[in-house]
Amino acid sequence: MRGGIAAAAGDDEAVQLFLDWQAHGGDVKARPYMRKGWSWEGILVTRDTIFDYCGRAPYPDEVRKPFHAIGAGGDAALSVLAYQALNLLPLDPRAAIAAVCEVHSSCGLPIDYLTLRPTKRGSHGR
Repeated sequence: MRGGIAAAAGDDEAVQLFLDWQAHGGDVKARPYMRKGWSWEGILVTRDTIFDYCGRAPYPDEVRKPFHAIGAGGDAALSVLAYQALNLLPLDPRAAIAAVCEVHSSCGLPIDYLTLRPTKRGSHGR
C-alpha cells in the first residue's frame, strides 16, 4: 500500500477490488477494472498525503483540506466540517457524523475515524 492506510466504502465487490489492489502496491498500470454503475469511493492515507479514488477515474485526487470523509454520508459530513471550519469552531468529526446520522437514512453509528498528527517533516498532519 505504498506505506499507507487504505479504506473504502460502497459496493462490496468494488471495495474489495480496491483494497486488494492497494494491498498489492496500488500501481496505476495494474488498477482493476471497475464496472460502470458501481458506486464506491476509496482513500489512501500516506505519510504526507490523502488520496481520494472515486468511480472509474484513472487517477486519484489529492485531498488538500485538513479533513475528509467517505461513505454514504461523506458529502454531508464534509459540509458540517466545512461549516465548523468557516465559523472557526473546533473540527469535530464525531459530531459531524453524528449529525449526519440523524438525517441520513443510509448512515448509522458507530463512527470509524482516524486522527492524524503532523510529521517531523512539517506536513499538515491530515
